[in-house]
Amino acid sequence: ESSNGATIVALLPARTDTIYWHRDVMQACEIRFVQGRLKFRYQKKELGPATFPSVVVVWYRYKTWLSTPMISTLTMKGK
Repeated sequence: ESSNGATIVALLPARTDTIYWHRDVMQACEIRFVQGRLKFRYQKKELGPATFPSVVVVWYRYKTWLSTPMISTLTMKGK
C-alpha cells in the first residue's frame, strides 16, 4: 500500500529473528522500539503486560535517502 501513496503505521511484536522482520520491517522508513512492555487495560482494569517486546514501524511512499531505516527507542511516559 505504501507504494500506492499511503503512509502505513504498524504496531508489531519486535521479533527480529523472523523472516517477516528481515523481508518487510527492514524495508520500512522508521523502526521505533517501545521501551518496556505495553500494558493492556479493559474497562479500567489492568490485564497485565504484553508477553513480547513491541515496535512501531512506519512505511512511506517515498523512502528517505537513507538505505537503512531510521531506528530509535520510544520511551513510555512515567517510566
